[in-house]
Amino acid sequence: MENETKESIGTVYEISYLFVPNIAEENLPAKVTAIKDLVTERGGVFISEDHPRFMELAYQMDRTIANKKEKFTKAYFGWIKFELSPDKIEEISKHTHFQEIIWERCSTTSTNRRRRSETSDKQGGSRCGDREDGKC
Repeated sequence: MENETKESIGTVYEISYLFVPNIAEENLPAKVTAIKDLVTERGGVFISEDHPRFMELAYQMDRTIANKKEKFTKAYFGWIKFELSPDKIEEISKHTHFQEIIWERCSTTSTNRRRRSETSDKQGGSRCGDREDGKC
């Protein structure tokens, strides 16, 4: 009997983001869905996420919004993990610069990390909250 293996469609990526603090909390799911749609529209497969949560930042971040420099000390932090063909990731990076995002980063993860983090995510693990001071 042969072992069945899940066919991989590409590389595992993670987008971490900070949304501006003045977004109404009820509007956050729509903002996250917009990012997830960028992934699925390009053939990506959603793996896991940490819903945005309001937190104090470890340091002030500046962002120009509507030609005005804004300063932020608090934000909504969240992340999305997905698998995607490497030739599609640049398209996503070009489209994640929404006005409401202070900062975002897209990084790759290894297959082993994916397995570990899926277990951790189910147990309520958190990346940013791992700091002792609770700041991001």
